Amino acid sequence: MLMKGNIRPPYLTGEPIWQSSRSIDAETYRKYAIQALCIDANSRILDIFFGTRSWVAEITAEAWKTHYFGLETSEAPVRKASRMFKSYTEKRKAAFSVYSGEKIPYVTRFFHRVLCRLSGAEHISGYFFTEAYRVLGYGGILVVLYQPRKAFDEAVSLVDSALEAGFVLRNFGMYHLESDTDKNMAIPHDEHVLITLEKPLKITDAK
Repeated sequence: MLMKGNIRPPYLTGEPIWQSSRSIDAETYRKYAIQALCIDANSRILDIFFGTRSWVAEITAEAWKTHYFGLETSEAPVRKASRMFKSYTEKRKAAFSVYSGEKIPYVTRFFHRVLCRLSGAEHISGYFFTEAYRVLGYGGILVVLYQPRKAFDEAVSLVDSALEAGFVLRNFGMYHLESDTDKNMAIPHDEHVLITLEKPLKITDAK
């Protein structure tokens, strides 16, 4: 069973769901992603590939005593985020670090939730899911956001890699992200995918 947080997104039911594409704006997409994490109080949240826009303020506001950890593969976004969110780092509510893009530099089962934002499936591998599985606690949630080149094929491949690592698929949604320009002109929307996965609870032998 998925652990519930403060806000339950409209599609999060605890059972696998495959959603067809529909149009939403970027702000709604961000809200869906954060809600899908189901953040509880006293949680440690890992945000991998946070890029130019860290969601530290939004994530730490979800629940009491939430701690944010951001990872990127280059120093520039880490330095920028550390400056922008200095008040969070000084209060030890957030930490930003550079990592290799392979082994996640934290101990086993350290995090309650993991968020991963990708621009394309070429940036992710089966090893990533193995590492995400390792650092998540039992019952933990992994939310993957990405913009595929070949939406359906890449989405299926991504989910297969996650299942092989031991995750359970909880929700899958494909969305067209609208911009202000899209509303006034007949141009294609950007297709994005939101995948919610869970690390199963540990099964103990009853004696």
